[in-house]
Amino acid sequence: MEKVEMEITKMGERGQLVIPKDIRDELGLSCGSAVELIKADGLIVMKKIEPSINKEDIHTLDRINNAWKEIEEGKGKRYTEEEFKKKVLSGKL
Repeated sequence: MEKVEMEITKMGERGQLVIPKDIRDELGLSCGSAVELIKADGLIVMKKIEPSINKEDIHTLDRINNAWKEIEEGKGKRYTEEEFKKKVLSGKL
């Protein structure tokens, strides 16, 4: 499983978010890079859009779609912030 990192950022007056430099650099994001925003039940997922879609992108989008379905069906699990961090960092989420 790919390493998961969590960063906290604040929204500016005009609704803009700053993506931390280390994340921008790692993902190759620069001014004008396209990202996809997915919103559901108070959560926002941001994903870099590549010029062409590959098998890994399809797999990731399928996993996200399945997760939203489980949440909508009431099958989603609830974690405290601390529990969530531990799960993510351990690779068990």
